[in-house]
Amino acid sequence: MKRPIRISLVCIVLIPCFLVGGWVAAFPDEYDIHNIHYVLWKWGIVSIDPDRALSVMAHDDAYPLLLGKSPGDLRAKFGYLRSLDQASPYMRYCYENSSWRGKPVMFLRDTNWMVVLEKDRVTDFAAKGAEWLTAYSDLLGTSTPVSWETRRYDLLAILYRASRAPSEQRP
Repeated sequence: MKRPIRISLVCIVLIPCFLVGGWVAAFPDEYDIHNIHYVLWKWGIVSIDPDRALSVMAHDDAYPLLLGKSPGDLRAKFGYLRSLDQASPYMRYCYENSSWRGKPVMFLRDTNWMVVLEKDRVTDFAAKGAEWLTAYSDLLGTSTPVSWETRRYDLLAILYRASRAPSEQRP
């Protein structure tokens, strides 16, 4: 009689251990959307570095994590928020040249994640998407969005050019 109980207890303990161990082994990269820590963070079970979470979210479905949330909910999940005044000059430029101009927005930490608020709730958001690339290509004077590699190499030169007085700029 004791033997079947032992076998079922071993199965109850070992099978979940093997499943979790297989999951960890299959998705070891901490920036993978299927990594066990990130999945458990999305479910609210564990906490991870908010910057890491925002980086991984760029490759995941962020709608359930952001839409309908209040600024307080976002602070609890991601830490600090930045206002438009606290955002980088590049992010302010992108906002001013986007379809969200004039709407209240917040930025999640020091990232490119921008959330649009209406009645103290998130109604829309943008990350490293086409909205930002299009604004950046407008700044460059090109007609098509540019790659992130181009953005990384040219951003300092563009910011320098934009900071100069119009009389100092070349035609």
